[in-house]
Amino acid sequence: MTSGLFIFLGLLACSYAIIECPVRFDQIQGRDSCLYYSFRYLHHADAVRTCAQLGGSLFAIRSALDNAYIGNSIGDISPYIGVERNSNGDWIYPDGANITYLNWGNTVLSNDTTNICSIMNATTVKWDMVDCTSRRAFICDVPAEKFYTCPVGWTLFSPTASCYQLKGFSLASNDKWLTSSQFSAEQSCQATGAHLVSIHSDAELQFLQDLIASDVTQLGHGAPSGGLPVLAAVSTGLYGTGAVGNGKWTDGTVVDYAPGPLNAKSHVWGIQRDATQGSGWTMTGTDQWPRYVCKQRASIVAPAIN
Repeated sequence: MTSGLFIFLGLLACSYAIIECPVRFDQIQGRDSCLYYSFRYLHHADAVRTCAQLGGSLFAIRSALDNAYIGNSIGDISPYIGVERNSNGDWIYPDGANITYLNWGNTVLSNDTTNICSIMNATTVKWDMVDCTSRRAFICDVPAEKFYTCPVGWTLFSPTASCYQLKGFSLASNDKWLTSSQFSAEQSCQATGAHLVSIHSDAELQFLQDLIASDVTQLGHGAPSGGLPVLAAVSTGLYGTGAVGNGKWTDGTVVDYAPGPLNAKSHVWGIQRDATQGSGWTMTGTDQWPRYVCKQRASIVAPAIN
């Protein structure tokens, strides 16, 4: 095996978000994190420090699936893993949680609580105890969000690896609220390399409702252009009946999450969260919206690795 990284192509585990990892990092199925396989041989304390500098910790094996994944990835190298012993002699994960999965080999279980660490044996794919001062390769587990970045003025929602920007209330020269159709809002978003927001989960909807929270009674100006009432609603990129699988998002993603089959006819859909107008999905009869949200993929920034 050459020095550097052994890259194993894992499966993507989220239906509405594709977790992305930087070059030289790998993703493990079922986790929103990135793995870094280091074949620099370091003492355990230095391995822990290196992972912390990347924003993570030694990889904690929490299931037989994790164990098999790592066993298939390490070749003939036996690295440090994130199974640690505390001062009481209990085995814990790096975050302090109790061990939920054990896979010790024929190692002699030492009572030493100060200088015993764990590795995965490349031959048996089981765990062995070793002296913490021994030099070993190691595996870091870093939350994927540590590598995401958004342009200035955009807000990151790490579960979708995406950035969001609210285009808020704006006044025209006649002191009326400006409004946009879904089409013109989509064009505006595209000018920034984005699209009107698509929504694919309860969690993403909740994030957006927090982002757009308003109280239109505090605006202190007249009605929007065209004589519409003051709306709290925000245009999304959805056009359809409100049923899953019906219509389309302007960004081309699948309609796998929607308000519900509320209408026989297709409409442009918006969302709102306002102190006086309530929260949830909404429509306007004229497709004129005082606000909208743009969405784009977050950029992936690789950390400096010595």
